[in-house]
Amino acid sequence: MSDRPSILWVTEEPPDRGAGGGNIRQANLVIELARRFDIDLLVAGEVTDQAVRSAAREVIEVPVPGGAPAQSRLA
Repeated sequence: MSDRPSILWVTEEPPDRGAGGGNIRQANLVIELARRFDIDLLVAGEVTDQAVRSAAREVIEVPVPGGAPAQSRLA
């Protein structure tokens, strides 16, 4: 066990630097926070960004029933 403080990061939007705005922002935050804290990541879906996966102490992926949530469309 580490002497560093730990953070449990819970999200329904997988952190991913190759995706959209919120995903990118989360990915960068997780990577930077991991420099000072032990990060455990609990996410709905799959973490495909290897830098995020490597930065986290533990990654727990919960399957999304029926696939990813439907995206709304603006008319």
